[in-house]
Amino acid sequence: MSVNEDYERTLSYARQAMTLMEKNLTPATPQNFELWYNYCLGQDKNLIGAINEALSSSEALDPADACQIYNAYLNDNILGEKIDEVCSQMGLEAEQITTMIQASVGVTSSYGDSMEIISNKLGDVENSKQLKAVMGTILTATRDMESTTRELEAKLEESKRKIEELNSSLDEVRSESRTDALTGIDNRKSFDEQMILKTEQAKETGQELSLLLGDIDFFKKFNDTYGHQTGDQVLRLVAHAIKSNVKGRDVAARYGGEEFAVILPHTNLRDAVKLGDYIRETIQAKELVKRSTGESLGSVTMSFGAARYRHGEDIPELIKRADACLYAAKRSGRNKVKAETDPDIDMSMVA
Repeated sequence: MSVNEDYERTLSYARQAMTLMEKNLTPATPQNFELWYNYCLGQDKNLIGAINEALSSSEALDPADACQIYNAYLNDNILGEKIDEVCSQMGLEAEQITTMIQASVGVTSSYGDSMEIISNKLGDVENSKQLKAVMGTILTATRDMESTTRELEAKLEESKRKIEELNSSLDEVRSESRTDALTGIDNRKSFDEQMILKTEQAKETGQELSLLLGDIDFFKKFNDTYGHQTGDQVLRLVAHAIKSNVKGRDVAARYGGEEFAVILPHTNLRDAVKLGDYIRETIQAKELVKRSTGESLGSVTMSFGAARYRHGEDIPELIKRADACLYAAKRSGRNKVKAETDPDIDMSMVA
């Protein structure tokens, strides 16, 4: 492909991206342009699927969904750069420590040589004046050694402190890559990783594992009525309610848009349904207040679907059953929890 053809091709993708941004009322930020450009590029099937899924339930791509998808599929490069930067700094600190240790070995060797020379001189001492001179040399060499040792200890302590800070920064970056920026709970990437880990553990131990998928009822209508900032407030409220009601080994995640997931190791289906009901009731009991005006907006409700992991099955099958139960809860009136064992679940959907 010629330079001119390559230019025309990339320009075409850029125009398509701008058209889609305008059509979907997406704010014209560099991040959103990158999102739509990659969508038009057509190489990342997962990103394309995530955007299409978000658009299937809405006429336009919600800014919160756009941010979620960007963080899940495109933000790794930024985080990778941060990790590389921290690792590079840690490497420099390690090099400095090696240099200081080598210098210390040299000083110690030099001190040993000095002591050997002094020891030889002691054999030639004939009077107190000569002895005093030799002792003065010993004292000077010892003080120099002590001074060098203290300086080395101080430098090593400083390097240790810097490495601890860099380790902390590295932990923060890794945590950031797995955290939903808006709600503060795990993001979709972390959910996918944890599903693999938790199902593997369940297979190894033979323990139960259940999955809850939840969706905020009429969230698009709420967003359109009160605005995206208030919608974001609702998402944070729901995330906090879910996170506050799960145990340490459980995983609460924002699955996408207004949909949330809870992975429940060591939990049977009956207890998963109980937890879903408790979370649902907790959310319904919260009164929403518009911060800018103090206006009461009532409350929101949430529907859940619950499914049990069948040892050896593929993860998408478990998600598919939980998703089918969620939409059964939606169709039957919302604000309830449906499990795969409920008699009114359409088994052809769950299959």
